[in-house]
Amino acid sequence: MAKFPDYLENKTIFDEKDFFDGNRFKFYEFALFLYEEYHGCYIDNRPHVFTGKKYEPLNIDVVRKMTIKYIPSLREQQNKEVYQKLKTLCMNNYQEQCSARYIGLKNGIYDIVEEKLKAFSPQYYITNIIDVDFNEQAQSDLIERFIKDISNDDEEVEQLIYEMIGYGLYRDNFLQVAFFYYSPGGNGKTTLLKLLHHFYNPENTTALSFNDLNDKFKPANLQGKLVNIADDIDPNRIKDTGNFKIIVTGNYITLEFKGQDAFEFKPYVKLIFASNELPMSNDKSEGFYRRMVIIPMLRKFGKGGQKKDPMLLNKLITPHNMSALLNLALKGLKRTLENNEIIEPKITRKTKEEYQFDNNPVLQFIEDATDKDYRQLPVVEGRNTDKAYEIYQIWCANNGYHHMNKMNFSKELSKLGYKSVAYWSKVQEKTKRFYVKETTNKIYDTNGTILKTLQ
Repeated sequence: MAKFPDYLENKTIFDEKDFFDGNRFKFYEFALFLYEEYHGCYIDNRPHVFTGKKYEPLNIDVVRKMTIKYIPSLREQQNKEVYQKLKTLCMNNYQEQCSARYIGLKNGIYDIVEEKLKAFSPQYYITNIIDVDFNEQAQSDLIERFIKDISNDDEEVEQLIYEMIGYGLYRDNFLQVAFFYYSPGGNGKTTLLKLLHHFYNPENTTALSFNDLNDKFKPANLQGKLVNIADDIDPNRIKDTGNFKIIVTGNYITLEFKGQDAFEFKPYVKLIFASNELPMSNDKSEGFYRRMVIIPMLRKFGKGGQKKDPMLLNKLITPHNMSALLNLALKGLKRTLENNEIIEPKITRKTKEEYQFDNNPVLQFIEDATDKDYRQLPVVEGRNTDKAYEIYQIWCANNGYHHMNKMNFSKELSKLGYKSVAYWSKVQEKTKRFYVKETTNKIYDTNGTILKTLQ
């Protein structure tokens, strides 16, 4: 917990006798004193007190620290009673976190709009402080060289990394994207994530995996965090992206800690994942892909690649280097705010397209199906829907995929421009449905003969 500064603790002349009536301790009066002294309030449906730089969640440990400063003779049961009364008093003062333009730093509150450092004050309802000083003169060749190296000398990727770091400082998910670092290993990914963990301050970070986001209790830990940094994302198939989408878009979500009542909050945490391989997902919607920024890391370090420095992380995280990284991140954030979007380099777009193809067996099936050197008859276009689905099932079995049901198969085809149309089948002597596109010029009966030629 943050240390209460002397100016805050000593600003009121305190007399312990004021809170006793003989031997009777005045619980309410002492709780009221603490409430006024430490600017008690409710933020994000939780009680908070101002600890000199930021507002910190109120809990029994915070109260113990307060009472041992003022009345060290209080018993534990009295501490608990003070805590309950102070928590109730905080409910009289509901506050929202101040504008995301204000960023809590080690030596003050930085205003990204005015580009100025302001003094700490209880008027700034901020719950996050990163342990980095603002020094506008700070520069670091080492930091810039490291980012350039892991970007494989791709200037667009460099810019993206700085913009991502700056976005992590901004307490609003206006970009509505998450970041996926992808690499086969040995290319600086782990060093980067450890650097970010240190930069943002561990108390402002979590490390939930993608699948943890759908746990009943774990996502509650995201409340009040700046970034979630998860290394080695589970390569197993992603089955549910519901909470992921809510968190990335910054919409209100209802969660709970184990054994406590559910609560609602608006997350501003930025999700950063890393893996040696990107996990496949059941969600193939544009809404899912749109929220992904995939960052390939192609530079090889160590054996067979660029020389590796085992002490690099220790060199990177010096206070001066962190101030230099902060300047680069703030410049990146400024660009993002001005453009209202984050840069998406050519290589990230290409990697996402490849991921979408790999993640959707139907796309792969269609590519095989349209290979004229491989097929004498179209597999889908102009074919009976039952026959096309039968061929798809065989293709899945031969290629190691689990096939989806026919309804979902048709839905995926509809995204690709296919629709089903009814025609009379001469072979089966009844009406059957066939897949067609705007380019379809022939309809094939169930035995493969041409049933109809379209204009």
